[in-house]
Amino acid sequence: MGLLDVNATATADGGGKVRTALRPVVGADKIARLILGVLRKASGVSLRVEDVSGRPGLVGCLDGVTAAVIGIDLTQECRIGRLWLMMHPDKLHAWRTRGGR
Repeated sequence: MGLLDVNATATADGGGKVRTALRPVVGADKIARLILGVLRKASGVSLRVEDVSGRPGLVGCLDGVTAAVIGIDLTQECRIGRLWLMMHPDKLHAWRTRGGR
């Protein structure tokens, strides 16, 4: 949680095919709880650091299949100010052909 700016915002896209937060999640505490809740439900998730659309990011794989791509914007204080979570299966095709099935 120390990496998150107190006013950080997380936005998710599941495209109606994957359950995600419907509205932006605002605040370090709420985002941390969201991430911990997701990780509890998907205990086999592995993360790798990658460039995501020109910004730092993470690619999450579940059982070897790309399940999420997360873009990160940093504040001037080098804290996470914004997270974009892409979980829409149709939009993950390019990431799946790179390294995850």
